[in-house]
Amino acid sequence: MTDSEHIDDDIVQILHSASRLGIRFEINPPQELLEIQQHLFGGSHIPYKLFQLGSVIYEIGSPTMGELAKSLDLPHSTITRMVTWLVDNGYARRNIDEQDHRIARVKLTEKGIQSYNAVTDYFARTIKQHLSVLTQEEQMILLTLLRKIIAGLK
Repeated sequence: MTDSEHIDDDIVQILHSASRLGIRFEINPPQELLEIQQHLFGGSHIPYKLFQLGSVIYEIGSPTMGELAKSLDLPHSTITRMVTWLVDNGYARRNIDEQDHRIARVKLTEKGIQSYNAVTDYFARTIKQHLSVLTQEEQMILLTLLRKIIAGLK
């Protein structure tokens, strides 16, 4: 196996590990997030669904169900179930579009915004902690490389 193939295998393993973070997060949320959720709402569950959908809702503003499905590359039926869960649990609401009453737009509630912010703040702190093993120069190199990968994905 060549050095390039070893590097490719290592990168694949790193990406697999990163994708498993979301699954672990949903199954066994970190204690700190459970405590934040308990403090904010008297409950102890911050759904990973909120983070997935919340990031798209934040980016778009008040997306339609179709825009969510396209952004997350999921079927409309899956998006409908996820949004229904968020609505039923008070994290989001559906609003009828003013121009076209057949279209529903999704917006986070105050509870949804607070929970989404708690999740993103936690992830930011965790990532910064993990990056602290790198020098500032290594962090800049990593950032440059990640930007190239993201540009390639678009």
